[in-house]
Amino acid sequence: MDSASSPSVKSGTALGVLCGTGAALCWALGFVAARHGIDAGVPPPMIALHRYLWTGLVLLPLVARNGFADIRALGWRRSFLLTLFGGLPQAALS
Repeated sequence: MDSASSPSVKSGTALGVLCGTGAALCWALGFVAARHGIDAGVPPPMIALHRYLWTGLVLLPLVARNGFADIRALGWRRSFLLTLFGGLPQAALS
């Protein structure tokens, strides 16, 4: 039996397709929610703030579980600057 038909490859492929589908669905729902917010009169900077604030709070336990290792490796100052200039301003520009 070749490796292309092994169960681990098939389950890995299925997981990849499932994750890609989930990411595309979440991305599309984000645009729908943003459009609804704009139609309801919410200013775009507030929409961008909510987009990153709630996601960050949801993912914070995962970062904490990892022991902030990635932040320590990158440096707290650089991590803060990337968060400050790469999150909300990027969403506002898009």
